[in-house]
Amino acid sequence: MHRVTLSVEQLQVPAGGSSLEALWLRITGRAAIVIGAVYRPPSGSSAAAVEDLHHQLTSVLAHDLPTYVLGDTNYDLLRPSKPGVSSYVQHLSDLSLHQLITAPTHPGQTPSLIDHLITNRPELTSDARVTPCDISDHDLISVRVMRVKARHTPESITVRSTRRVDRDALCLSLLQADWSPVDDADTITGKWNSLLSVWDPVINHH
Repeated sequence: MHRVTLSVEQLQVPAGGSSLEALWLRITGRAAIVIGAVYRPPSGSSAAAVEDLHHQLTSVLAHDLPTYVLGDTNYDLLRPSKPGVSSYVQHLSDLSLHQLITAPTHPGQTPSLIDHLITNRPELTSDARVTPCDISDHDLISVRVMRVKARHTPESITVRSTRRVDRDALCLSLLQADWSPVDDADTITGKWNSLLSVWDPVINHH
């Protein structure tokens, strides 16, 4: 349920077939935001869930709106050596996302931080907190969100993914490339352009 003054649209995102459960909503009132609720069952594949979440986040971030993701991910950020945690954190970093909760959210003999609040606009938030909750074995997470006064100018950045590159084959191609145009160039600009003329085709190929 939601206020009658708000317009709510469920966003369709690519599902990777993992055990990840997610709901994505675009909420429009005086401004528009995207809210996501996610849950990863601890028994499911950690790697598959990370990849699935990455694809879903990429899809919703394409709307270029302030985005807030909340839920129980079962990735304990207090124990980075546990399976999947470092990959999960790296994926968030790759997408320039920020996880705002820093205190344990699952109390007990071994407290854990498995309930997260993720956003692409941390500058619009304040007072991220964990509040003890007696009706659940998870504590409550919350954050204050400031009203968006003006739409920021979008900036597109294109990067090459090297996640699945065969590094040995890439190094071999670079070793076999003809780098003589770089040596022959007379100016710094010429050398830079010559380097890119050799480098780019090799990188694009791999």
